Amino acid sequence: MASLAVADELDGRLLEPALLFAMKLHSGRLADTRDLVVISTRADFDRIERHVHRGDSEELDEQIETVVGRLQAEGFANSFKGVFQQEQLPADAIDDLVSFLADQREQL
Repeated sequence: MASLAVADELDGRLLEPALLFAMKLHSGRLADTRDLVVISTRADFDRIERHVHRGDSEELDEQIETVVGRLQAEGFANSFKGVFQQEQLPADAIDDLVSFLADQREQL
């Protein structure tokens, strides 16, 4: 599974990645959108799906629309690469993420 090198060394406790993904999706901030790309490189989308559909479905629909819009926006690549100090955008991860989010919207 692909991952991004975003730090030389990092120690810490993290939530279950699927729960962290769902929390960031529901938050929907630009920083969270960038984080979703990183999390999705190691994502188990089946586990994520268990957490994503909690809460108000109309609000979730709006959040997904916003996140997908940001992911597909022209300036997102530069925003992502700058924050995570990457030379290239993980296009496959973004495509997989957009596809997953589109599937989730269809289930609402």
